[in-house]
Amino acid sequence: MEPKKQITSKEISIKMKEANSYYLQGDKAIAITKYEKLFELTKDLELMEEIANIFIEKKDYSFSSQILEKCIEENPANSSLFYITSFIKKKNREYKEAAILGERYRLRDPK
Repeated sequence: MEPKKQITSKEISIKMKEANSYYLQGDKAIAITKYEKLFELTKDLELMEEIANIFIEKKDYSFSSQILEKCIEENPANSSLFYITSFIKKKNREYKEAAILGERYRLRDPK
């Protein structure tokens, strides 16, 4: 059995640029696929959260929502992801999903 090859930061940067170029060209479906493949290679949730934040800043809430949902699937113990995703769903006028995620966050962190 061959050991898995570690991906270098240079390779990550190249793959990020490739995914970003698809996004900028308007091909969001391919961009999402590229980001997901990058996540599968790195398993770095912080990287995916950073990608989501980039699209939040660009006010592309539907795209960032999809990325954040993937992060929640991979790390359902991270309460802050529920809060951020709830906020983004609200901005994207997905009120029912926003309320559900917000309630899940409130139950986990009732401060």
